Amino acid sequence: MKPYEQGFKAGTDAVQSKSEATIRLDADPYNDQQRRALVDGIIDAVAEAGRTIKGIRVETSTFLALDIKKDRANSGVYRGAIVVEAMLDGFGSPIEVVVNAV
Repeated sequence: MKPYEQGFKAGTDAVQSKSEATIRLDADPYNDQQRRALVDGIIDAVAEAGRTIKGIRVETSTFLALDIKKDRANSGVYRGAIVVEAMLDGFGSPIEVVVNAV
């Protein structure tokens, strides 16, 4: 599955619940362009469902891939969503997206 499609499916699955949902995907196998596509797919699916994103947490490599200008020490905005650069536990290069409840 291509990165955009993977992100879109994850976003579509997350909005099925009316409660807050967290999407967690590994961006480790992807290059910068593919990481942007993965995040874009999630954002597009959430927006298409009429939901909003509470925030996105990524590690440094993905933060740089999104070409975000920092507005604070470790955060910025990508396509209207707040993105925080953080050290995340777990596998590879995790991306966490929190979708607001309805």
